Amino acid sequence: MGKLFTRWFAQIHVSLSLEWQLDTGGRIRAPPTVDRGMVFVAGDDHHVYALDADTGGVEWQFETNDIIRHSPTASVDTVYIGSDDKTVYALARSDGSVRWTFAADRRITCSPVVDDGTVFFGSTDGHMYAL
Repeated sequence: MGKLFTRWFAQIHVSLSLEWQLDTGGRIRAPPTVDRGMVFVAGDDHHVYALDADTGGVEWQFETNDIIRHSPTASVDTVYIGSDDKTVYALARSDGSVRWTFAADRRITCSPVVDDGTVFFGSTDGHMYAL
């Protein structure tokens, strides 16, 4: 008929300690992006931060003109961010300088996605964009 399965769960005790933290001065709405030893995070303070994953040290920061609701997207040499200021920013991964920007008619509603050199994102203007 039926089989009886018994599951044993071990209680695991883990001791955690804070390695580092960053005070952004605003709410962080989306998960950070961790890529190649760097952490990229953005939030309500209008900034995207590039942090050293080991130390939490700020490598660079970039300010947009409104809050950032979604996670940055990182590639080998570029970090992409969409902001409520209706703009997608492509920033140099090395120093946060602007490579290019694209302005939609309304705020950006998602994290940009990059595939084979094309950047995809949506906006509250009802459009899906591919650049």
